[in-house]
Amino acid sequence: MRTLVLILLGSTCLFGGSVTVAFNPTDPAIGPFPSDFMTTPDDTQKTGRRVNLPLPDCDQRAGDCQELTLINQLDGFNVQARLTVRFNGAIDPATLRGGVVLVWLDGSNRVTQVNRVSWDPATNTMLAKPDQPLRQGLRYALLVTDAVKDPAGSAVSRDDGFQACVDQLIGGVYCTDISAAVTLAGQALPGAVVTGGSVFTTMTGTTLLEAARQMIDLSAPAFEPVATVPVRDIRTLTVHAQVRTDGDKFEEVPFPAPPAILAVLGIDRIAFGTLQSPQLLNAQQVIPNTPTLDPLPKEISMGRVAFHVLLPNTPMPPGGYPVLLAAHGLGDNRLAGPSVMAQSFMPRGYAIVALNAVGHGYGPESTIRIGKDAGTQEIAAAGRGVDLDGDGVIGATEGCIVLVPGAPVSIRDCLRQTAIDWLAMARAIKLGLDVDGDGRPDLDGSQMAFWGQSLGAFVGTLVTATSPDIPAAVLNVGGASGVETARVSQSLRPLVQGYLGLRVPARLNAFPDFDEQYVGRDEPVKILSVPGAADIKDVFERLEWIEAAGAPSTYAPHLTTAPLDGVPAKRVLFQFAIGDQTVPNPSNSLLVRCADGQAMTSIYRHDLARALRPELPANPHTYFAFLLDANGAPISLAVLAQAATFVQSGESVVPDVNNLVKPFFGINLFETPDVLPETTGFLQ
Repeated sequence: MRTLVLILLGSTCLFGGSVTVAFNPTDPAIGPFPSDFMTTPDDTQKTGRRVNLPLPDCDQRAGDCQELTLINQLDGFNVQARLTVRFNGAIDPATLRGGVVLVWLDGSNRVTQVNRVSWDPATNTMLAKPDQPLRQGLRYALLVTDAVKDPAGSAVSRDDGFQACVDQLIGGVYCTDISAAVTLAGQALPGAVVTGGSVFTTMTGTTLLEAARQMIDLSAPAFEPVATVPVRDIRTLTVHAQVRTDGDKFEEVPFPAPPAILAVLGIDRIAFGTLQSPQLLNAQQVIPNTPTLDPLPKEISMGRVAFHVLLPNTPMPPGGYPVLLAAHGLGDNRLAGPSVMAQSFMPRGYAIVALNAVGHGYGPESTIRIGKDAGTQEIAAAGRGVDLDGDGVIGATEGCIVLVPGAPVSIRDCLRQTAIDWLAMARAIKLGLDVDGDGRPDLDGSQMAFWGQSLGAFVGTLVTATSPDIPAAVLNVGGASGVETARVSQSLRPLVQGYLGLRVPARLNAFPDFDEQYVGRDEPVKILSVPGAADIKDVFERLEWIEAAGAPSTYAPHLTTAPLDGVPAKRVLFQFAIGDQTVPNPSNSLLVRCADGQAMTSIYRHDLARALRPELPANPHTYFAFLLDANGAPISLAVLAQAATFVQSGESVVPDVNNLVKPFFGINLFETPDVLPETTGFLQ
């Protein structure tokens, strides 16, 4: 180590006339980075190593220290890692995309280019993302080649420290790995000259959920029936919602449509129940990081999760009804969005199961009030909202989003805990669930599918990738991660504004907003010119890394192309809308790309529809639920029919539903894209 540092300190005075690729694996700002040099051996981790980044002055930069402390508990680098390469002088930024690559060190010699490239002229530093998703728990070489040129057109050259590393004169095992990677580049990059690089290992992000699912599979989750209500008896349906912790604690939240619509949708009965599920969240709504070889906490409490089942008015098959597990969106609850799915699934004889995501359904004292001719029936709703900030108010999503200094996990653990609850539900259904108390299983555990909208699609990515019992899923307006979504989302951006303003030091360079000079996929290299933009990018990179163990982008490769151990490949339909202002198209597309799912993607062209019907809302995020709007109803009926047809068909084919909208709009509105959209396309 001392020899390496001495050579690195002395190498700057040995530079010749050409621009060199800086090499200092002890400094992540110089790199090249990521680098396994910034890890330490750890035999409790699945990768055999743990991240070990240096901490700054924590009195002056408390926020950086808090973020880095969480990162230093992980067993590798983010699968969506930001790539950092510094040079000792100016280069031609246009040559970076062709001259910086990732070589997979798994024996495949696969080469991945870089994308979303920024150039910081103040420090002569490239910041970029992999052009294709990386896989967890694998090693990669980040290599710079002579295709990177200086402004005069001359190739960049090696730093003397890097040359000493390649020659294995310094650096021990790390430089042995660097040397091997440079040798391998002769096969993977024929004709190229490697002028700089690093070797790094990606983290194993799915281990906690895999272990939780294995634990759940060892027993039968305890189920308790609560009540079964025929919809013909329902006159009113409201949530007696706990929205405060004291004083006047409750508000009445009515069902979003007249209850009579339930029978029209083909629902016969609603069966209410609770299910026992492992609860891993602590009092701060965080699942603490654990070593990945033994990821489950030593002590796990079991909690009861309330759910309900919508039973169709069709005859029950001998093995029970096929099942749709329906997950609601952010700020919604189990009674609203999932009920919309009845329109297309009830006529096909499906039962629909719904539960609240973590942080949703109002407070734990909430109840469901069902008005009947004979009186009111009250059922415990066991809402999952939490007054996390101690202000006495339980917000609509409070307890799900945790993005505060000291605990900047975003929706990581909201997704993971909710996914665990769904895994327990799937297990209970698989073993046989009598929800109406007639002594017979009502649900066919061999015919399950998952549907999720927005937050539910985020959860659904995790559940479908880790459960062996759910062969198909429809993911409606899902995204790659919470942070990647919020940084460009019109409705969620205030969350990251708040965090950037509260952390120390604050990173609001356009107060009360921020400007990171965001660069999208396939855009020209972004030249950073706004003061503070690079610092904001640093924060977002750390937040993405912290969130990665619960990010859909980590799980998406395991849906079809690289299934997890013991889990078969799945059929998945991706649905999203052009111009989504909540989960923007760049995040939609990144999720699809991580799953290699472009051929199984249906895009609704809201831009075309709204040009013809300006009365449609500018934000199409909830286009599945435009049913009560005359202009939007054909769109919703089409997307719902597409979901149900896909699930029931058993085929990996995107159903064409344009025949349902063309009579009203005169054009096709649904398409499988040749190119995924990479700009936001927001409509005004």
